[in-house]
Amino acid sequence: MISLNKLKIFLTVMLTLISSFMFAGISVEAIVDRTEMLEGDTFTLTIEVASSETKGVNEPRLPNMAEFDLLQTWRSSETSSVYTNGKFQVNIKQKFNYTLSPKKKGKLTLPAFSVVVDSKAYNTKPIRLKVIASNDKSGQNRVAKKAKK
Repeated sequence: MISLNKLKIFLTVMLTLISSFMFAGISVEAIVDRTEMLEGDTFTLTIEVASSETKGVNEPRLPNMAEFDLLQTWRSSETSSVYTNGKFQVNIKQKFNYTLSPKKKGKLTLPAFSVVVDSKAYNTKPIRLKVIASNDKSGQNRVAKKAKK
């Protein structure tokens, strides 16, 4: 029969190992500040690379974005740490930001982006956007309501 103390020790070791593997990974994600907008508006696309240690990150490869105008680019980074169970866990985020403007109204898709991190390619998922004609009053109300939430 397994004692309660041995079970606690086993579970603690397993959780520590699992969390170590979870935080050692790299994640690459594309994020927009909104998915619905009026024709003529701009929005921000951020390609975020997150890891638990400093990595060699190349600029994202920009796919064909014929339906959008690229207005501005900039890069930023974030580092945070948490002290849990006697260990520091570090999270490093490198962000590639793009201000874009859709060239037309309708349902548009931002294609997947590719980012090379330590010689390995990672791809984001495509993002669907909805652009409403600027003279569509019902669309303006819908966008304004979403912004207030």
